[in-house]
Amino acid sequence: MSIACRSDISPITCSACKGMHAPEHRHVLFLETALRYLKKHPSSGLTYTRSGSPMARLCKKLSVEYEELQELTKDPIVAFSDASHMGKQRDKMRSTTGSCIFVYNCLVQWSFKMQTIAAGSSMESELIAASSTADKAVWFFNLMECYPFIFGLEKPRAIPVLIDNLACLSVTNHPSNNSKARHIALREFRIRDFHELGKVRPYWCPGVCNVADFFSKLLPKVKFDLNMHRMGITGAYEFDVDCNPLPAYQCVLTSSTTGPRLQYFSDDWLHCHSAKLWKLFQVLHGRSAID
Repeated sequence: MSIACRSDISPITCSACKGMHAPEHRHVLFLETALRYLKKHPSSGLTYTRSGSPMARLCKKLSVEYEELQELTKDPIVAFSDASHMGKQRDKMRSTTGSCIFVYNCLVQWSFKMQTIAAGSSMESELIAASSTADKAVWFFNLMECYPFIFGLEKPRAIPVLIDNLACLSVTNHPSNNSKARHIALREFRIRDFHELGKVRPYWCPGVCNVADFFSKLLPKVKFDLNMHRMGITGAYEFDVDCNPLPAYQCVLTSSTTGPRLQYFSDDWLHCHSAKLWKLFQVLHGRSAID
C-alpha cells in the first residue's frame, strides 16, 4: 500500500512523510519488537463467547465487591478508560489515552493514542481520556436507542464508564469547579453533559481491574497476560483470573462551597499525606468515615 504525498506540503509539516522517510532508531526497534511478538504468538486470537468469558467473571467480581456496581452484570455495554500521565521529553510530555468497550463481555472497540494537549496533572489526563471514551460510548448508546430489540431492552441503559482515578471521578460526577480544575479546557467536561443526559455513568474501579491499562502504558508481564486474558485473547494466555481481594475504599463526608457532600477515597489514598486535611476536617467537625 502506498500513500501519495502532496507536493505543496513541505517535508517538515507532513508528519506522515517524515515518519516513513526519516524513521528514528526507536521506530526500527518498535517494528522489530512487534514482528518478534507476532512470530512468537501465531496462534493467539480474539475470541467471542456467549457466556463464561473472563470479562463476565470480572464484572461479576466487581458487582459483588462494590455496591454501586451491583448492576454491572446487567449492562450490555461496559467501557473502560485510563490514561498514562506524561510521556518522555521527546514526546512533548503528552499523556496517552487508552480505552476499550465490551458488548456482552466481548471486546468490540479499543483505542490508544497520544493526547493532543499537555495535561497539567494526572487528573486532567484522566479527564481527557474519560471524555474521549465517553464520546465512543455515546455512539453505542445511540445504537441501543435506535435498535432496542437487538439488546432486549425497552429503554437504553446509561453505559458505565469505569475509571480508576478518584479525582477524575469526582470532577465528572460533581459539576463544581475548583482551583485544580479551572485550567482545564471546557471541551473536556463534555462527559458531564453525557452524564446528565443519562447516556453514560462514570464509576470508580480499582486499577488492577481496569483493562484499559493495557492500552495506556507498559505493564509487567503478569498484568499484561492477565489483561490479554480478560479481553478474550486466547492461544497463548491460558490461565485463571487472579482471585486476590480487590482494594477497598471509604465514603468520606467532606465540606464544599455548596455544603457537606460524600466523596469516595481509596484506603491507600486515605493513608497518604494528601489525605491529612480531610482527616483533620473530620476530627474538628466530629465526623467519621461512612462505611
